[in-house]
Amino acid sequence: MVAAPTNGGDETLNAIKALRDQIETNEKRQDFLLRKLQEHEKQAKQYVQQKKVREAKLALQRKKMCSDEIDKLTSAAMGLEKQKNALEGIKINKDNMLALDAANKAMKTEMQQLGVDKVDEIVDDARELLQDVSEIGDRLAEMGQGDNDDELQDELDALMAGDAAEDLTSAAENLEDLTAVEMPSAPMPSVPQAKAETAMTDEDRELAELEASMGAMG
Repeated sequence: MVAAPTNGGDETLNAIKALRDQIETNEKRQDFLLRKLQEHEKQAKQYVQQKKVREAKLALQRKKMCSDEIDKLTSAAMGLEKQKNALEGIKINKDNMLALDAANKAMKTEMQQLGVDKVDEIVDDARELLQDVSEIGDRLAEMGQGDNDDELQDELDALMAGDAAEDLTSAAENLEDLTAVEMPSAPMPSVPQAKAETAMTDEDRELAELEASMGAMG
């Protein structure tokens, strides 16, 4: 089992902080030396232009000293950075292990209180309770049924019979309306008109001529 955090954790944090501080100090020192290096290089160029050989060599020597110290600080900074990263990695891994160990302990405690058998018991109880609730609801629903079933059925039958009678009456009225519609009469064939007068006999003709002549004379 992983032990609980002790003052060793504080020591690790203090070491990491010390490394960070030292890296920051080295960076500041490197910036200062770089500015000095640039100044010495500028002086050496000026002395060369002025033909001051001795002063130019001294400026270049100072520049070389600054460059060498910068290289040493850079190497030291790399070592400090690696050590800091290693300590931070160890600290993170340790914290992860402690968190995992705490989670495992909590899970074991919960499982001891719960357990598979306990889960089965709770699930079975829940099913029984749900079944009881369903049965109670069915019983309560039955309270409003049964007593009035016959009366309701009679009323329903009467409504259905009345509806059927209305349908028959409506159908009969529609049939009467259809038969009452006047059908268009077909044109009757024309009968040749009988002659109003029959053929005149000789005697009738003579009589008619006589009457006509008498009328002319009068």
